Amino acid sequence: MSKILLFGGTTEGRMIAGILSDNKIECDVCVATEYGEMVMEEMPFVHVMAGRLSCSDMTALVQNGGYDAVIDATHPFAVEVSANIRKSVDAAGFCLTGAGCDVVAVEKKVFAPEKSDVPSLPLIRYERNMDFSENSDCCVFFDDVASCVLALAQTEGKILLTTGSKELGDFCKCESIRDRIVARVLPGMDSLRLCYDAGLTGKQIIAMQGPFSEQMNRTIIEEYGISVLVMKESGKTGGADEKIRAAKAAGIGCYVIRRPVNHDDADVSTVGQDSSELSGVALDSTKTSAFAFVGAGNSLSRHETVLQNYCVVSTIDELCRTLETCLSVPVTRRISLHVSLAGIGPGGTDSMTAVVRARLAEADCVFGALRMLSSVHVKGFEADGTNPRFDNTKYASEKYTGVKCAAYPYYLASDILPVLEEWRQKAAESAKNIESAKNLRAVVLFSGDPGFFSGAEKLKEALSALPDATVEILPGISSIQYLAAKLGRNWQNVDIISMHGVPEEKWLPSVNSAVEEGREVFFLTSGAADIRRLGSILVSHMRSGGAMEYAVHVGFQLSYPDEVVKTLTPEECLTIDGKGLWCGMLVPKKGN
Repeated sequence: MSKILLFGGTTEGRMIAGILSDNKIECDVCVATEYGEMVMEEMPFVHVMAGRLSCSDMTALVQNGGYDAVIDATHPFAVEVSANIRKSVDAAGFCLTGAGCDVVAVEKKVFAPEKSDVPSLPLIRYERNMDFSENSDCCVFFDDVASCVLALAQTEGKILLTTGSKELGDFCKCESIRDRIVARVLPGMDSLRLCYDAGLTGKQIIAMQGPFSEQMNRTIIEEYGISVLVMKESGKTGGADEKIRAAKAAGIGCYVIRRPVNHDDADVSTVGQDSSELSGVALDSTKTSAFAFVGAGNSLSRHETVLQNYCVVSTIDELCRTLETCLSVPVTRRISLHVSLAGIGPGGTDSMTAVVRARLAEADCVFGALRMLSSVHVKGFEADGTNPRFDNTKYASEKYTGVKCAAYPYYLASDILPVLEEWRQKAAESAKNIESAKNLRAVVLFSGDPGFFSGAEKLKEALSALPDATVEILPGISSIQYLAAKLGRNWQNVDIISMHGVPEEKWLPSVNSAVEEGREVFFLTSGAADIRRLGSILVSHMRSGGAMEYAVHVGFQLSYPDEVVKTLTPEECLTIDGKGLWCGMLVPKKGN
């Protein structure tokens, strides 16, 4: 079985570990802290090793681990760590030294010559996508922490530091800004200790695990009265876009510390010299040269030569193809599926829970009856209800979620499952990098609460049978809760009867039994016709002297702008009309 050594306590590192696990490739993952180990979910074939390693520690690990390849997926600001990884692989006598390895020109090739006098242990660097936000016009850039500190000293107001805990001490050395700092750091003991060592107090520390949405960033900015947000140029994976958009929306300054000079531009002779000291092997300086780094399948990007067995990739496709070349086994990216069965309440957007709103904002696709899609302001269909199949066409539901996704007017498993599998296949085929290779998120909308007379249970069973699929059920406000609250009544002792889509012979005995015994009844209907039928049943019981007198509380279009809640006599029920959603409660009158 193949075995990989992976350095990285980053989002990318965790995702790459997941890819290796999915492909049943054994992997040792090195993370610097116990917190890094804690956030790594347990996966088959993956072993996590926590603790900071010196260059000599790394060298011993590489030499004795029996690895087929090494992957560096450390943070883009971890320049020293990446340099040590290269030196350790070099010192282990495998690659980068040039000893017995000719420096060769590469053209659309992953690695240089197949024939070599030294063992070949590939070292693959995963480079984070550093494309910057289109909103970066509000940013001020700095080459290092020191210059940023000088600029912050000239500002007023509170400062939100999102640069992590490592350089916190450099910011806090300046007394004019230390008391104004609010530091958002990882909730690990190492991070908290560095905060306190730097002189921060508890009220200046936000210990949270990301990722953070634009809205979360804006909330923190508003709650703490932030005047300047400070961040690293850490790419989309590091939440750069969400921070910049939040700062721009809040009208505050955004200070960005640029990524350090790319370690990949270093002179290989320096690496070789350092490695020679570690390994005790003298190197032939004529075999080293300035070198470039290329992604798998791409031509050279900066220079004309590349050393054997060192490669930089920045996309999932490149990573998988490079590993296939190294290991001679197929490596694929599997897309998992997360489906939320969400209760949207009676129908109006104001009655939806915050978590349901959040799932809709994150969704890649949404399913539900046309009425429910319309309730959450999904505009994937014509106003007259035509064009019920959307053929994966994306639309903007800006009025509500402000994001783009696809909508389908389906609520049966037989319709939903094929669409989800099609989406998952397309997502896997189109994944170009870590950011775009996200797992698929879908929401299925249910009226009221999914646990209250809905098809959620059967759909959950069908979805749970899909490979790599997780299902969650999100509660909503049911119609009985909403109506009871409007009436100012409790409902824990009422009988609950659904007439919606149910033949009369199945619900009629329950209604007759409840009315004859004078019990309260909550009822769901298919429409006004069911209200009229209940009225006739009550009138018949009263005329026969076999039932108490009842008040009929009815709710129409609950939570919608045309909502109506009123109390009727059984006789008045006989003339009720109105196309829409009806429900109600039968309550015996006092004094019966």
